[in-house]
Amino acid sequence: MKKQTKTVPKEAAFDKGFYTSDNIDDLKSLGIKPVCIPKIWRLTPQERRHQKKRWFRRLRNFRCGIEASISMLKRKFSFGKPLVRGTERVASWIGYSILSYNLWQMT
Repeated sequence: MKKQTKTVPKEAAFDKGFYTSDNIDDLKSLGIKPVCIPKIWRLTPQERRHQKKRWFRRLRNFRCGIEASISMLKRKFSFGKPLVRGTERVASWIGYSILSYNLWQMT
């Protein structure tokens, strides 16, 4: 994102699979202060307190909401597997899927 837009996001939320101390340090070194990556295994009391903070839960819930939207796009609007070939056709397939989803959300 930094290469394409020349900006860094203010916050970041990831799945548990991305949890490593290196990933957290890299994101913080970019200037992203609130980084939400839940730890995979047992939590120390300090980590448990960290993951119960309001901003951490807000970012975690936001990411879960995005996952739900992607799942809905795949199941209801054929977003998962385009039945066409070619870059332009796939792009229009994805565009129509998202347009259909947005229209469905408005009703």
